[in-house]
Amino acid sequence: MKQIIALLGAALITSAAVAQDNTGTIIYTQTIRLNFDDRPELAAFADMIPKEQSSKKLLYYSPQASLYKDAPKEKEAENNVSNGNGVHIKMDFDAPSEIVYKDLIKNETIEQKEFMGRQFLISGDAKDLKWKITGRQKKILEFPAQEAITVHDKDTITAWFTPTIPVKSGPSSLGNLPGMILEVYMGNMVELKATAVIHNEVDKTQLVKPKGGKKMNRNQFEAMVEAKNKEMNIGGGDGKQVIIHRIER
Repeated sequence: MKQIIALLGAALITSAAVAQDNTGTIIYTQTIRLNFDDRPELAAFADMIPKEQSSKKLLYYSPQASLYKDAPKEKEAENNVSNGNGVHIKMDFDAPSEIVYKDLIKNETIEQKEFMGRQFLISGDAKDLKWKITGRQKKILEFPAQEAITVHDKDTITAWFTPTIPVKSGPSSLGNLPGMILEVYMGNMVELKATAVIHNEVDKTQLVKPKGGKKMNRNQFEAMVEAKNKEMNIGGGDGKQVIIHRIER
């Protein structure tokens, strides 16, 4: 009888641990690096813009859905450069804000994205990326992780996911791997790294679909971005941008 009780207790503890890994919050650090050889339109500002910038992102997840968004911004140190006339110019950069809601049961996403000062609401099936699992492994935080790679818009995307968190999601619109994505490297410009995984019950109010913005499907949005980029003679992509902030005083 004692053996049966012990086995039942162990099963309950295991079940609770699995359930706990299925819901929680992940904090990521996103780092964007500027390569001025790839961005000739920014070359004139090369001495005035920091070469990289970091920001915090949050991912709330459950077995049914996930929501990725910007973390509340902390006050950042100013980057002041004098123009030689006693006028100080502050310049920094960041990526446009985005909120990505994923329905993990229907494999659908709703993305709220900013592009060229306008907000868009993009809905449709999740991106069908053809991942190749390489067999390479490493540890991220306390989690065993595996490497997967794919190519999208000529950029090689490297993702590290952990089957220990059996939720097919990750930062931004990435997912569809057999476990949660904890690290991502997109070309030579963007990297995302999980800095904390908090196992907690996610409130339903944290998994709400974004609202607001011009409604489009993914094909319409990507066609618009490509057309605008050609018009401005800059590289293509799916809405990747860098916003330059300049304040003179």
